[in-house]
Parts: sequence; C-alpha cells; structure tokens
Amino acid sequence: YSRISPEGNLTPCPFIEESVGNLKSRTFKDLWENAPLMVQLRDRKQLDGKCGTCEFSAMCSGCRARAFAETGNYMDPDPSCDYEPGKYGGKAITLKVEDTLGLEVEFQTQWTPEAKGRLERIPSFARGMVVKGIEKFAAERNIRLIDEAVVKKSREEMIEKRGAMFPFLKKFINSEES
Repeated sequence: YSRISPEGNLTPCPFIEESVGNLKSRTFKDLWENAPLMVQLRDRKQLDGKCGTCEFSAMCSGCRARAFAETGNYMDPDPSCDYEPGKYGGKAITLKVEDTLGLEVEFQTQWTPEAKGRLERIPSFARGMVVKGIEKFAAERNIRLIDEAVVKKSREEMIEKRGAMFPFLKKFINSEES
C-alpha cells in the first residue's frame, strides 16, 4: 500500500505525507524494500501500546497515519480502534499462509523458470500467497520441482476450493487460458 505523487515522491500511504524517496532517482522496489520508514512500518514488532500486544497484529496493524496524526509517532496505537487486546486469551490470531495477501515471495521449493514466469501474471500483492499455496500443493504430493503443469493443477484446485473466497483471482486465472 503506497502512494506516488505527480512529482514521483513515494509515500507509505495516501494519508501519510512523508516521502520515503523519489522514483526519478530510485526504483520503487528499492524504496519499498529499503527506505527506513517503509521497513519500520512493515515491522509489526515495533508497534507500541495495544497494537503491539493485539492478537490480530499479524493481519492488522491499525492505521499508522491516524497514529501519527494523533501522537506524532507512526508506531503508536491506532486511536480509532476500540478493540482491547486479550479478548481471545492473548493468543495470536492468524490466517493460514496460503490465505494471506501481501506476503513476500519466498521460494522454499525448486521452480522452473517457466513456472516462475507464470507468477508475473498474478497481482503482486497476491504472489506470496500463491507461491505458498502452490508449494503446499506440491509438498502434499511429494513433488520436488514445480513446473507449469504443477502450477496449473494447483491453480485448478485452488479455484475449486477457494474461488468464491478470492473472486478477483478467477479473472487472472481464466485470462491465462486465452
């Protein structure tokens, strides 16, 4: 989640005015991965107050813009959240990795270049989740090399099981057939 101004300045969010750099002098990837504020905002271990102890922090880090507007500290609690941590016993509540959008792409299994190439057709925010799902599919079948056939089979199974959960994926997956 970020914003690019008409001048090329990248901000972490449309509601955060602080630029982390300019795309005329650095790449989006470099700023996204290395700009100190971007790194800080992704590190949920740095969340202060109730956001830092919240059971939902793996999937929700609150609004960092509201925290900053209220206190001047991006990592302070989101003042608009009325949830009080502990309601679920303090145990972290997470989604299965294969159901979590926004994951970084981390390959744990060997992939052919063609199979990796197919990932470029998937929206960037969903790639990490898709990789985890495909690798889980392969591991369950004792497949050690992920090729295009494995990607296709896992995709078919995913759509069958989760198509209604992620309807936007159908558009991208069906477009591969043409």
